[in-house]
Amino acid sequence: MEITRDNLLSSLEKINTAIDECTNKKFEYITGNKYLTGWAIICNVSTIKELTEILTYLLNQKSNTSEAEKILGISIESEVPTICGYTVDEWITDIKTRKLHLDNIEHIKNLMVAKSILENHLSEDDKFALDMQKVNELITD
Repeated sequence: MEITRDNLLSSLEKINTAIDECTNKKFEYITGNKYLTGWAIICNVSTIKELTEILTYLLNQKSNTSEAEKILGISIESEVPTICGYTVDEWITDIKTRKLHLDNIEHIKNLMVAKSILENHLSEDDKFALDMQKVNELITD
């Protein structure tokens, strides 16, 4: 989207809509508020680095289980190994969800910066038009 003086208000409206959509996104975690022993509650992890470390741990656990089965000449496929009550794949799904959630938070921050920049360039006529739009919304609801 190319932003010019002529489409400043519509661009601001698009950014506000995008902010609303991102803010209202719901992220469902299979593991909920379950603590992954030694790590954290996935929905509370705040950095990609920590998510990567947790994912590495989980992948190692998955690989180690397969290797142990090979060494012992057994297969426990019928009983899916769990960690803290959830399968490794469920934990991995939640890590992917958290990554999307963190990306969404970052996107909202970027949109807010863009909104602020656009608002700094509003003319008095633009501000008046926005105020009248808000008044119209208030009296028509």
